[in-house]
Amino acid sequence: MKHFLAVLVSLSVATVQAGKWITTTTPESNPDDKEPVDIITNGYTAADHEAPYIVFLFLHDEGKNVGAACGGVIIHSNWILTAAHCVGADWVDIHYGSNSKWGGYVHKVAKSNVYKRDKYDIALVRTPSNAFNARVNKVALPKRETYANQWTKACGWGRLADGKSSNVLQCVKLQTLSTKECKSVYPFVLDDTICVNTAGGKSVCNGDSGGPLVTLNNPVLVGIASWVDARGCTKGSPAAFARVSFHLDWIRQISGISA
Repeated sequence: MKHFLAVLVSLSVATVQAGKWITTTTPESNPDDKEPVDIITNGYTAADHEAPYIVFLFLHDEGKNVGAACGGVIIHSNWILTAAHCVGADWVDIHYGSNSKWGGYVHKVAKSNVYKRDKYDIALVRTPSNAFNARVNKVALPKRETYANQWTKACGWGRLADGKSSNVLQCVKLQTLSTKECKSVYPFVLDDTICVNTAGGKSVCNGDSGGPLVTLNNPVLVGIASWVDARGCTKGSPAAFARVSFHLDWIRQISGISA
């Protein structure tokens, strides 16, 4: 079932710069310039400041301007969480503070600052320090709970119905399932995974890997987007996220951050 892990990654093109820690400013485009329609996840266009904790990741190798696109989530001024299958490249360009995919400002981070948890689809990325404001802020880590049968929200710049990725941040409200309910569809699922109901075709899709799943009220980070049914994002089968509460001890061990 390893093929599921690649479903949410998409390819992108960007200009690559050299250097270990680089902070640059990218002019922010108007989010209304290319308003996406007929979103494949059947979600909605995010409001300004709706998800200040999300970042767009462009992953690429040395000297190349073609790489993979993923999401990530800020959990500290110097740390983000993402999916482990997103961060195998030489460099990670982290775009902060904009609903526009390539907007905001950028930190370029070398792979020596990436920490993957062995055998699990979750990774920490150490970053230069970020000053928090209305556009850039962290989200709280979860308690040691299952968060089953709760309404949550996932956001990202993933695939649209026309096959293209969204240039503007999209969000979708999803209800979590119990592990038992998820195992009834995917018998291989373990406690490190939290699944969501995708009835009506509401789901994450290609390009949303690594993005956050948060509770609706007083946002708490419960999941990191990992994979969907290989048959397609809108087939109605549960979508899977790395369960953040399962990894709290590892997060504290690597970063020193505790819930």
